[in-house]
Amino acid sequence: IAQAPSAVIKKATVAPVIDGTVDDVWATADPNLIDKPFTGETPTLGASGDTWWKALWDDKGIYVLVNVKDDVWAPFYASTDIPGNSYKFDKVEVYFDTNFNLQDGKGPLTDGNGLGDGHYQFAPNPIKDSISGGKALKTGGNGSSYSFNVTDPTYMVEFFIPFTKLIDDQGVMVDKTGTIGFDITVSDNDVPSPGLGTRNRAVWANTNAGGKGESWNNMDDCGTITLDGATNGITVDKITIAPTDGKITTDKGTLQMTATILPVDATNQILKWSIEDVPGTTAQATISSTGLLTAATNGNVVIKAVSTDGSFTESQTVTVTITGQVKIKYSDVVWNTSNIIKNWNFTDGVTSWGNYVDAAVAGQVAPVVTDGVAILKAGLATDNQPWHYQFNQPDLTAEPNVPYTVMFKSWSSAKAACVLDFESASAITPANGGDQYNRYGASTDPEAVNKRSEWNYTTTTLPSWFTFHVTFDEIIPTTIQKIQWMISLSNETIHLDSVLVVKTSDLGTVGTKSIANSINKVYPSPVGNGNTLYVELSSVKTNVAIYNAVGQKMMEKVVTGNLAKFDVSSLQKGMYFVKLSDG
Repeated sequence: IAQAPSAVIKKATVAPVIDGTVDDVWATADPNLIDKPFTGETPTLGASGDTWWKALWDDKGIYVLVNVKDDVWAPFYASTDIPGNSYKFDKVEVYFDTNFNLQDGKGPLTDGNGLGDGHYQFAPNPIKDSISGGKALKTGGNGSSYSFNVTDPTYMVEFFIPFTKLIDDQGVMVDKTGTIGFDITVSDNDVPSPGLGTRNRAVWANTNAGGKGESWNNMDDCGTITLDGATNGITVDKITIAPTDGKITTDKGTLQMTATILPVDATNQILKWSIEDVPGTTAQATISSTGLLTAATNGNVVIKAVSTDGSFTESQTVTVTITGQVKIKYSDVVWNTSNIIKNWNFTDGVTSWGNYVDAAVAGQVAPVVTDGVAILKAGLATDNQPWHYQFNQPDLTAEPNVPYTVMFKSWSSAKAACVLDFESASAITPANGGDQYNRYGASTDPEAVNKRSEWNYTTTTLPSWFTFHVTFDEIIPTTIQKIQWMISLSNETIHLDSVLVVKTSDLGTVGTKSIANSINKVYPSPVGNGNTLYVELSSVKTNVAIYNAVGQKMMEKVVTGNLAKFDVSSLQKGMYFVKLSDG
């Protein structure tokens, strides 16, 4: 096996602009050849030296320029292939391994596209409407920015990847003074469009000669880069979190945590916020990347901030007390009668539920139910589309033009992007008078896509309730109603519990309802020989009942005024209780 290549990346004198134009500063960077075929494949990307990459770095991140001398421009958008096969068409894949141990047997596939284990792939697909005769596309993905410039059949791609997005498996920003795992793969499809993908790859480093697989699966045989003249700058010496005695007192309330960093001129001032799992903590909450704490249940939580330069870990215990949280609870009638979802709590496994699992996406497992929770193991689709893993229930019976509330409890093995929609399962296309795939409901929720019945939301490891609102305003005779989760935007395992879809008017009581009315006075006490008891109320219309000492209801009446009058002559002597209720 040949020794893995390495490259020294020079520091840019001026930052390249990611705009599809090769700036003069790129002339200072050394070219590195992408001329090794992946084992068993025959790419046609010109002679050795025609297809290459360059890189530069500055204090913000790494810039990469890739030039591809192709003979046939065959992008995915011009094909008739399925979205899950977009990786087989003309594109560039850039890989980073930011860990200290570059021989850990992992790649971006094994860690959710870089969401935790220090391996990253940046591989945008060209987009038809943004690339034509050299027109540049500038957009972003995974925190990066990139730009295509296509001069059919050759093309060029520029990338910028900020250091703040290159976090290792310890949660620390990549060590700029160390050795970084790196590779570039060019996917070459020579089937004239429209056609199906027939990928042939050229690489800088990993040809799979060692049998460990492509860089997407395992980066052990990739090359390495070092940054010429790099230093890690001024490190963080101390972090102080405030407030030290914070409180949240409102339901789903928030508290902004802040941190003071010393020295004030530390190079990397980005912090990683977390909620610590330590003995004595009783509440549940979430905290954002900017330190915004959101309450979920009552109790206390311990907050921690970590410097991502790895120089200091905040050890001070900062406790936040949470009160005032309302537990979501509905009556059995709401769940079992008003709810249009069958087997809503998965007591009968996946009965009444359907699914689609795309076999072309690695790592996906069909839904199973354990202890009344649906477990959905997704795989990250290479085209970053959610539909490759679906969990659904068809044949719903929602009424048209009536407001509904959708609620469900969900969490995941790590932070995960998810999609929920109501779409028609009809096989009749709109061209034939049907509504196949139509999002047949309207929603004003901020998470709703185009104000229709499709919502983007994010789960975490914390079990949380999600609530959306919809009115089904486009139900037509061909509509087959369906609720559907789509989750192939990550490699995480999604847990789904207690699904409720109910008319908003039937939702009923949330938690313990407070009765606005109250008793001002009960007289006479004792009643005496008059045998008449008066109950004076603070407002009108409520139910008043009399109970004996063992809790048996003896009398009850609906009162429409401010005074209830009871003839108690039939009651035996003893102690009684007067109780209000809302019926």
